[in-house]
Amino acid sequence: KGRVFIAGLFVGLGSLCQGSNILFGLSLFIWFLIIFKFNLRKVIVHSALFYAAMLAVILPVTVRNFLVGGDLVPITAHGGINFYIGNNPDATGSFTPPDGMSSDAEGLLADSRRLAEEAMGMKLKPSQVSRFWYSKGLEFIRKEPVKYLSLLCRKALLFLNGKEVSDVEDFEFHKMFFPQIYKVAFLNFRIIGPLGLLGLGLSFRHWRKEFVPLWLFLISFMASSVLFFVNSRYRFPVISIFILFAGYALWWGRDAVKEKRLKDLFTGILILLCLSVLMNLRLFTQNFATSYYGIAIYYTDKGDHDKALKEYEKVLKLEPQMPGVHNNIGNIYYEKGDRERAIKEYKEEIRLFPGHAKRAYYNLGTIYLESGKYEEAKMYLSNALNIDPDYKEAKDALKKASIY
Repeated sequence: KGRVFIAGLFVGLGSLCQGSNILFGLSLFIWFLIIFKFNLRKVIVHSALFYAAMLAVILPVTVRNFLVGGDLVPITAHGGINFYIGNNPDATGSFTPPDGMSSDAEGLLADSRRLAEEAMGMKLKPSQVSRFWYSKGLEFIRKEPVKYLSLLCRKALLFLNGKEVSDVEDFEFHKMFFPQIYKVAFLNFRIIGPLGLLGLGLSFRHWRKEFVPLWLFLISFMASSVLFFVNSRYRFPVISIFILFAGYALWWGRDAVKEKRLKDLFTGILILLCLSVLMNLRLFTQNFATSYYGIAIYYTDKGDHDKALKEYEKVLKLEPQMPGVHNNIGNIYYEKGDRERAIKEYKEEIRLFPGHAKRAYYNLGTIYLESGKYEEAKMYLSNALNIDPDYKEAKDALKKASIY
């Protein structure tokens, strides 16, 4: 009972870090049924202890959310917009912001709230915003079931694909900077994935109850990705499970050779080759624009503006319409004292992304405020507040501009 309670605490902690662990925790009820051989008294007692421990970790966060935000949000209120990103008519299976929404986290949340409130015609709490986007995603599923099923299949293939679907960082990009490390650490999911899936299939043939939690962990994480959208950092926790089953496949192959079960061995090799082809299909193309963007921000933070500008040039060659780039370039020119070039860049950001260029509107407003052009300043600052009514810096600047 003590170990079950401790396990519940750890799954609860994992749930705070990654929501997929909640689904894993719920699926472990199957494990309790198996290990206690459907003895309902033992199943109820142990599962109650496990879920009580999970709640003991999660509940303080829920209470904190209610006290701070006045809204009943168990862990996070971002589930709705993430569900819609993965389930809409233009969804690709990975992270692709819907039309009219920013790609950065802060901008995406602000845009999702703004659009939900515009559609509902009222101010919404975070949980209401989340429910709105859940309903939009479910509406797409109801109206286009065939397209949704096709999207589900694509997400399943993406989850099992050998190429990493990057989100914040790109593994392929970093290989260019650390080639020696990657020569030593040469194993990747292109190899581990097919071997692991073969081992998983073999484990079904050689039943052991100890395998069940591993199966549940893998299936629950895959299900959570397929229900929302796929990227490498959400898949990363299950790599350890794939490694275990990949090792199991190699162990089985060694035994097949020793025992001269050549037919079994050749069948296993044939299945492995088929899996390797299927799991290494080219399902998407990905450029390094986001990675160069990150390096540009690094150089900006270090005060090396010239290097930052060179990185932003690389970004624009790969992704001419990436949100935030022209605004950040404008900030650099402002720091360098070139206000005319800064204004040009801010206006280009607004031209490309008028619906969520609040920072560019604010930056233009402050430049005009400093220049004594108060009417222009008020216009741009008001536009920033139209996008984000809670934008404190814009409110303060507008007050200053309104004095004159």
